[in-house]
Amino acid sequence: MRKTIAHFFLLMALGLMLDLHVYAKQKISFKELNKEYTQVGIEVYNLGEKSEEAMFKEYKADDFVATKVYKSAIIILELAVKQNPENIIAHYYLGKSYHKVSFITLGEYDKEYLKKAKKEYLFVIQAGKKSKEYKEIVIDSKEGLENVDGWLKD
Repeated sequence: MRKTIAHFFLLMALGLMLDLHVYAKQKISFKELNKEYTQVGIEVYNLGEKSEEAMFKEYKADDFVATKVYKSAIIILELAVKQNPENIIAHYYLGKSYHKVSFITLGEYDKEYLKKAKKEYLFVIQAGKKSKEYKEIVIDSKEGLENVDGWLKD
């Protein structure tokens, strides 16, 4: 399983480098490139969720493969947000990734990651509140924010 994930990330990194080379030759806009980064970040986040589900099905709670996948999603999504600070979708998945990585053990969370998740959730709530397009992620971000605030108070 770990070799498969390592191969996946290596191929993804090579694919991103190839994409950058192709984009440079084709002079594709940063906006289009940002969409690609966001999509890859979402796909990596979803892979983290699948890894998490597999972990629980096989009762391998000590195997933190999912955390490593979420950290990879963070790297990609941070790049997307840096390129386009108004990218609500990237902020949303970045917040969810920070939130997932904040889990240390039952009842224990990394407060620095929780603070980062809170910042991203607040951005999504504020930036997305006027648009019907973002209604679902605003609602989910509010729920995430409540959860994060609960853990930050402890």
